[in-house]
Amino acid sequence: MAGLGDRLERLRQERGLSWRELAARTEIPVQELQRLEGGARKGVPAEWLTALAQALGTTAAFLQEGRPPESREVAAGFLRYWDRLARAERDTLKFAPIQGRIEALLDYLARTFPGLWDRAGAAAALGYTPDSLAQILAGEAPLQSPLLQRLSQLTGLPRDFFVRGDLFGGAAGEDGIAAAQLQAYYEVVQEAAREGISPSMLRRAVRILALRSLDNPEEERG
Repeated sequence: MAGLGDRLERLRQERGLSWRELAARTEIPVQELQRLEGGARKGVPAEWLTALAQALGTTAAFLQEGRPPESREVAAGFLRYWDRLARAERDTLKFAPIQGRIEALLDYLARTFPGLWDRAGAAAALGYTPDSLAQILAGEAPLQSPLLQRLSQLTGLPRDFFVRGDLFGGAAGEDGIAAAQLQAYYEVVQEAAREGISPSMLRRAVRILALRSLDNPEEERG
């Protein structure tokens, strides 16, 4: 079973950090980092775990125990990751299909909690097999509303992020959205994106039409 040293080594290597670079970020001596990775040191000061978790973009609980993160920890970490993205990368994700944002989140989780949130682990946590989840992400199987609900519960991210790429705020009353409506929305947004129309502009247009229909019920019926 993987221990602290294994998780530390894997995260350090995935981040492309040498022992010296990690030591500079954490103020932990190189020799102590080597002992931690090799399993020679058993007791780890809490401040070291905190410093390592911050430097490696994970949580102290995962480093020490391999424990799954709480949803608030995932959400906070993903927001920091999102803020570090270049503007062009954020825009690309906002205009991506829903599956594209799910892929980005799963990739982030796999990098942040290696061995825990790989695709097999993510599929199990979401109630799918790896093959069935892969088919959904590839667009070969229908995207269902319960999947987004479960992702939101596990990660603490708003459902609106998956539907529209909106990490802040969002529309109320989406919990009961039907899978067919979700797919229809996705298709409209994709068509609008090809024409250079943003999702926010679409929402504004819908609001304007809704207000007009309330002001002019006869016109709406006509």
